[in-house]
Amino acid sequence: YLAYHAQWTAEEVASTIDLIRDLTNGSDVAGGVGGGLPRLDPLVEDVPPVYGEVPMMTATTPSVQGFMSQQHPQQPWQTWNVPVPKLKDPKEWEEEWIANLWGKGQPSLLQCVSTLIMTVMCALDARQVLMDRETHGPNSFGAGNALLPPHSDTSDPSMNGLQPIHTRLDPENKDTERQWKRCDIWGVLFLPYALLLRNSVVPLTSPRGSGSVPSPLSPDANPRTRGTMDAAKTFTDCLTAASQYKSLTFARLSLLPSLGLPSTRSHHKDVVSMGRGDDVSIFDFYISVLAECTAQFMDVLCASGNLPITQQMWFDEENNTAQVEWKRVEEKNYYDVLWGKTVVEDASGPREVDILDRPDCLEDVFALVSSVCSASPESSKAFWKIVEEELELTEDGSSPVTTFRLAPSRCMRLLETKRSDNDSTLLVFLSFLASLALSDGVEENDTDNGASMVHSFLSGEKSINAPSDRHAPFTWSNAISAIRWYAEELSPEVKDEGSKRDRLRRSPTTTTDTVPNPTSYYYGVGDDTESNDRDEASTPNDTHRS
Repeated sequence: YLAYHAQWTAEEVASTIDLIRDLTNGSDVAGGVGGGLPRLDPLVEDVPPVYGEVPMMTATTPSVQGFMSQQHPQQPWQTWNVPVPKLKDPKEWEEEWIANLWGKGQPSLLQCVSTLIMTVMCALDARQVLMDRETHGPNSFGAGNALLPPHSDTSDPSMNGLQPIHTRLDPENKDTERQWKRCDIWGVLFLPYALLLRNSVVPLTSPRGSGSVPSPLSPDANPRTRGTMDAAKTFTDCLTAASQYKSLTFARLSLLPSLGLPSTRSHHKDVVSMGRGDDVSIFDFYISVLAECTAQFMDVLCASGNLPITQQMWFDEENNTAQVEWKRVEEKNYYDVLWGKTVVEDASGPREVDILDRPDCLEDVFALVSSVCSASPESSKAFWKIVEEELELTEDGSSPVTTFRLAPSRCMRLLETKRSDNDSTLLVFLSFLASLALSDGVEENDTDNGASMVHSFLSGEKSINAPSDRHAPFTWSNAISAIRWYAEELSPEVKDEGSKRDRLRRSPTTTTDTVPNPTSYYYGVGDDTESNDRDEASTPNDTHRS
């Protein structure tokens, strides 16, 4: 909270980053502290056994006795003890797993590291008016950060003041990378650092502000990019490295759950009455900072053109790369045979794509948004653009009234355009709309909240982008058509496909005289007569399976 309001020095931020590194590395690394935060092994080391006590089954049972008689028909029968593993109850196994983790102290350490990460986010924020601790007043330049002040004649063009931080958060510094055992945690710190550098590369914009996309980044566009560090290159490298290190997945699965208890749950009053109201307020502060940082990060991705590709596109690229590599091996073997060299035949074919090597893709970016909005629906407003409007003068001559309302952000418009060009982004687009629908209106008792805005987009009343013949909007009609297609595909097999399509497209008014089949909700829109005909035509085995 102090870092959110007070100005920190570069040395203080650098020391906090070093502390995060030492806590996550553990004492087995030089300078480390405690047991560290190693990546959990979900298969062998970091989970309790799934089997409980193993009872012994003797050969007195008919199955074992008969089996042993067949294997040893000439030998006298004797008792055989066969261990039979028994799975633990899932709830019992989960309680044992949580108890083991808390016994190692890793959840408590993760909460400590998460607090330090949020501290760095606040210390690198350039959107607030920070207080100078020497003058006990606000910074002379107003909103911004003294680590990288806004553009002025007295600014240091070489940005030497950032060197203590840059040496620790430079993605191109391989020596620093080798000092981190958890590069995904290291990559989370790239996000606020990139947002700080954004102020020196392009004018600072907000996802709620103008929708114009700035010109491509150029190192020669600003004098700040010349000197001991290239701000534009570091800015782009930070955005890319955060995805390569799967830092967004860490923020969604580890950082966000460790922030505390959300105040939007139904037992909020009970938590406050138990004396844990401070935990709730701390979570509200943390989630608001994380939501603003995520919204700014998404806006930067869209403005700079660094938006990741989808998982399907990544898999196709890796698969094509594997095919090209295999083709090169075959060609090399072919020419080796021509030159009389010994060739070892390899019939394994192209290598399989290892999905564990996949970086954070477009789905992971918006999965983080969905998690933030689900944990705190109030924070979903950060992903909207807020526009200001002035109402016309009234008849009594009073002054115009200024109002604020929600509008599509730059990220929403870009994602809607990508959805029109690539079907693999459709689910990402719909999940993003579902997250934005949780937002309240800008003003009190505002009916134009997130849900009503999303409904107006899908119903065609409003458009996210300007109407275009090339980019058709996604509407409720497309959603219903998709549901109808799934219902048709999941329907039981019938005599001919034509009758199934007719049944799915039939108007509900044609079956008012009959009671609908309960299974028609899942498998189709047929009536009881058709269901009975289908049941009579089915075999006894089919009836048993149904």
